[in-house]
Amino acid sequence: MDNKKSFLVLLLVIIILITGWYVLGVKKMGLLITQNENNQTENKKSPEMPKFVFGVVSKIEGSTVFVKMGAEEKIILTNEKIIVIRQIKDGESYKNVSATFDDIKISQKIVVYYNQNFGSEYTAEKIQILDF
Repeated sequence: MDNKKSFLVLLLVIIILITGWYVLGVKKMGLLITQNENNQTENKKSPEMPKFVFGVVSKIEGSTVFVKMGAEEKIILTNEKIIVIRQIKDGESYKNVSATFDDIKISQKIVVYYNQNFGSEYTAEKIQILDF
């Protein structure tokens, strides 16, 4: 009888551990399972952190910006839909103001938010010029 009790306790502990491991794994992946109005389940991904690179503008050729990051140089591809903002000092804090692609100059520090990259080429969604 003691062997049977020990076996059941061990089995229960294993089930609890596996369930906890599964729940933490689902949380870590950001997969949320919800129900809509019709009691149908929907899988949703939690919002991702923005993808960005930070560096100093080394060259501008047409709509392509070259950004130096340490010893590496990244190629930033832009198009007419690019959003450009400038972060400026406003008293004790900073604020973002509208800017244009022509405001980007060599030697400026910038943050490039991108949606895809291939090696050292990045397709930019937004460029933030850092003026401080």
